[in-house]
Amino acid sequence: MNEDKSAIPKITRPHVASSYHRTDLHNLLDEAYSRRLVVVSGPPETGKSTLVATYIESRNLPSIWYQVDEGDNDLATFFHFFGIAARKATPHNKAAMPHLPPEFFQDIDAFAERYFREIFRYLEIPFLIVLDNYQDVADDAALHEAIRVACIELPPGGRIVIISRKGCPTAMAKLRTNNKVAIIEWDELQLTPNEMKALAALHNLRLPSDETAKEQL
Repeated sequence: MNEDKSAIPKITRPHVASSYHRTDLHNLLDEAYSRRLVVVSGPPETGKSTLVATYIESRNLPSIWYQVDEGDNDLATFFHFFGIAARKATPHNKAAMPHLPPEFFQDIDAFAERYFREIFRYLEIPFLIVLDNYQDVADDAALHEAIRVACIELPPGGRIVIISRKGCPTAMAKLRTNNKVAIIEWDELQLTPNEMKALAALHNLRLPSDETAKEQL
């Protein structure tokens, strides 16, 4: 029980009750349905996590939300906590989650195949697996390879979303070459004038007029 409580911050989707739903970007995520991996990348505080969280809410999608941190550079730590996230998302699954034994450090692909296949068996399709703050993964971390394997093992209708301040991880290059990756970048994340007005109205804010904006330049 204490173990589960310690994992709560890592496996909890952000609360977005009053957030503006960006319909155009939600439709863009719909169009990526056939891709295995979606990368949402941009600078800090640009609404990346909110975009994905509101998308899950608006489409009522089964999902696993996982907050990546530096501790996940240790692959055994990732598999442990992600297993807790998977258990939360699939309470009907009574099977024990596999743990990474020392001998499998020499064959990460084999363990990752077994691990993610077990999780995917119990997720209702379509589903999303979200890895937030993925920029905290070291460039040489074995986690990249594990996630690449997860992308390959996804059943039709399953997608993995990486949210990061960086772009598409180098380890996913082959998936990208095979047109299995969709990328939403800063240019698309920027609010349009109409979205700025709608967001201001939602929060009872007043935007400066065009004349005022010019005077401030």
